[in-house]
Amino acid sequence: MPTQFAPGEFETSDPALHQRILALHARVSDGHGFLVPRHGRLVYEVALSSFADRSPDGKVVAVVQGMSTDNGKTWTALAVSTDAQIYELGKSIKAQSFVARPRR
Repeated sequence: MPTQFAPGEFETSDPALHQRILALHARVSDGHGFLVPRHGRLVYEVALSSFADRSPDGKVVAVVQGMSTDNGKTWTALAVSTDAQIYELGKSIKAQSFVARPRR
């Protein structure tokens, strides 16, 4: 996977992307990116949460997203999007459907 996909590297690897995140008054939520196959392509997303939500588990307001249609050989440029394919906007990181929960 390209090195510019590292969530902690957006500020230095893509200053324009970092400025778009800041323009939303958002921050990288959890420092993790997720890569999943979806509808014949690979989708990579990093959750963004609002600066106003100071909890470490803030609600997802947008994502940084990249896609590949050739099994990861090439990728679209990373972009800020509200058309999330992995995360559910408005839910906290812990409330996302893919997060493991203890058995009861």
